[in-house]
Amino acid sequence: MSAPVSELKPVESTDQPAEEERPASDRPRSGRTRSIRIWVAAVVVAVSLLAATFLVFEFGLTALTAARAQRELVRDFQDDVVAGTQTVEDWVPAPGQAIGLLSIERLGVETAIIEGTTPDELERGVGHVRTTVLPGQIGNAALAGRRTTYGGPFGDLNELQQGDAIVVTTGQGRFVYTVARIGLVQPGQLDVLGSTDDPRLTLVTADPAYAPSGRLVVVAALQGTPLPAAAARPTTLEADELGTRGEPAALGPTLLWFELFLTTLVVVWLLRRRGFPGRVLWLLGLPIVVTLLWLSFENADRLLPGAL
Repeated sequence: MSAPVSELKPVESTDQPAEEERPASDRPRSGRTRSIRIWVAAVVVAVSLLAATFLVFEFGLTALTAARAQRELVRDFQDDVVAGTQTVEDWVPAPGQAIGLLSIERLGVETAIIEGTTPDELERGVGHVRTTVLPGQIGNAALAGRRTTYGGPFGDLNELQQGDAIVVTTGQGRFVYTVARIGLVQPGQLDVLGSTDDPRLTLVTADPAYAPSGRLVVVAALQGTPLPAAAARPTTLEADELGTRGEPAALGPTLLWFELFLTTLVVVWLLRRRGFPGRVLWLLGLPIVVTLLWLSFENADRLLPGAL
């Protein structure tokens, strides 16, 4: 027998309340909120990729730029030696001119020396501090070099030991120095770039390697008889020639090239949205985008400490 209708339990409905009947707290997020989250995520990813690309440029690709500059400096130095222009006793090099070759056997360093220590000059090789005497002359000859970027010629300077040989060849001869001491110079301490009465070579680079706040210094003594120092030497250095800071003037070009880079990306994106062939966009747009990004990175690098 079937149960009386009055004894049957009503079936509970499993249907969810209509959208308009749901509490406000249960409603799904609006499309606008989802769009904001997507855009924020896209910006974070883009910034991360851009930062990673800059690190690859700074600590990898800059070595290629330095290697090409080194070949040019070595060739220019050899041409000057053959011409005899650097053998004059009172010869004073011009900024950016190749003045010699530096060899440190323990570190496997073979690099050309350029006159000057601005960030631009240190991109090309080890720089000679303009206010100091030339290597081989009586007094303090100071050289500055990068620690990690543009091939990092002074990257392992801290591994030198007392007695290690450092050889410098200039148009005036070949000079051998032996390491006397290695130390750190923090801001506010006695400078190591001043003149001395003894013939020495002072090598300077950034310290710590990736976040420089001071300088790593190697002092070496000349073995043999020094040459007389040139009478005319510059007496002052600009702030960006000390290796501890960059060039503030590079901020404007950095922003300009980066704005052009972003503008080009936007134009390419808009053209693609309008149905422009993707293959043609790659062929035409990629070289422009890469060039603008490279120029942005090159100028941004000039804002960093010169001996980084």
